[in-house]
Order: sequence, then structure tokens, then C-alpha cells
Amino acid sequence: MSNLKQELLNQAQNSAEIFELESGSQVELRLPSVNSNISSMTSLANKRESMSEEELFREFIVQQLIHSVYNPETGERVFDDEDTDALMDAPANSVINDMMLRLMEVMGMNRAGG
Repeated sequence: MSNLKQELLNQAQNSAEIFELESGSQVELRLPSVNSNISSMTSLANKRESMSEEELFREFIVQQLIHSVYNPETGERVFDDEDTDALMDAPANSVINDMMLRLMEVMGMNRAGG
């Protein structure tokens, strides 16, 4: 394997950071995988006719959060698809919102530039 190829694959596998909660507990924020992104986009493409752009954006971000928050001790995802509504309804000043904003930042997303 070429050095460049190995470097790219290593960087892709090291795309996680620890997010500390006020309680002292920690979660691991992992960048979504390519497969997760494709699944989310495919799912949302099927809803395009029935949802506004704003609704699609919100659902995409929540899906990415579901697929990106892990328990660092067990390696298991913290959320699953059944948590979608609860995550959507989380207050704007919550730790959920903080994690969402951090995830968007590390994904290189912002509301103005997308």
C-alpha cells in the first residue's frame, strides 16, 4: 500500500474526539462514516417531496448525531433511530445541541455555507 493511501486511511480512522458532559461523564464524537452519510442522504432523498429544506437539514443533522455519539468505554452507539424525536425536541441550550454544533463544526458544516 502506498504511503499516501495509508496516511489517508489512518486519518479517516482517527476522526474522533472526547466530549465531556457537565456530570463528568464522557461521550466520543466520531465523524460519520461514508456509509452513514450515504444512508442518511438516501433516506432523506425519499422524503424530499414531503419535507421543506429546513426539515431535511434538521433530520440529516439528527441522523448524523445518532450515528456519531459513542460510549468510549464500550464502543457502542449511545443513540438509535428511536431517539430521533427526542433529539429533535431537545432544548437549544442543551448538551445535545452542543454536541450537534460540535459535530457540524468537525464535519465542516455551517448554516450559511452548508
